[in-house]
Amino acid sequence: MTEQDLTGRVAIVTGAANGIGKAVATALAERGAHIVVADVETGPAQAVTAALPTKAALWAGDLASTGATDQVVATALDTFGRLDIVVNNAGYSHNAAIEDMTEEMFRDVLEISLVVPWLLLKVAAPHLKASAEATGSAAKVVNVASIAAYGSAHGQSNYTSAKAGLIGLTKSLAREWGPRNVCVNAVAPGAVDTRLTQRRTPDSVLHIGGRAVPYGLSAEAAAFYTAALPMIPLGRYGRVDEVAATVAFLSTAGSDYITGQVVNLSGGAPTSMTS
Repeated sequence: MTEQDLTGRVAIVTGAANGIGKAVATALAERGAHIVVADVETGPAQAVTAALPTKAALWAGDLASTGATDQVVATALDTFGRLDIVVNNAGYSHNAAIEDMTEEMFRDVLEISLVVPWLLLKVAAPHLKASAEATGSAAKVVNVASIAAYGSAHGQSNYTSAKAGLIGLTKSLAREWGPRNVCVNAVAPGAVDTRLTQRRTPDSVLHIGGRAVPYGLSAEAAAFYTAALPMIPLGRYGRVDEVAATVAFLSTAGSDYITGQVVNLSGGAPTSMTS
């Protein structure tokens, strides 16, 4: 096995039916990993599962529902008998100025982008540690944060708070789990071309637990992204395969001495507000 080879490893990828998550699931499978595709959108998740080049398993449902994270880990163990990698990618944006943002909007985004990763890693913890001990190779966690964590666009106080918290969780668990040879890192994409960074339309709706949850950018946030393009030294928005390649590296043996780090994938754009 080479440092970039994942043959025989088992990975959970949340939010794997579209965008970055789909690209990550594909990149890991192309390197030999078996994938548990976890997503609320059953049809697209089934299509991704069927298209992967290695054996894959599907868990479809609301990750924020009671017991969901236990079921996702059980799917990995029941299907493959082990768990080596967790990629926390599921999430969405639901933008509004704080005066117009409801408590439900704030809590929903924190739930999927911060609470669900915490719950999933809590359940996965003994299995990741067991993997590292049994194989002698580091188990891996990669959390998909965002440069929004450092200071965001208009109307994203919920998303910014959630992603900042996810970075904090990454660093905390890296310290806790380092002695057990479990590496915990994060990537922080900037403006990447996905449906979440496109202007919201009437059709931009996820159906989660009987609720219709709009996603995508408000007019104000979309204007911010357009205006931000000249501040990106590489002169373009990112691609999902570029994010996936970095996540894949952080999932392989080539990154066994990297933990507690956040890799900014922003094309060189500024990543914090200045005074």
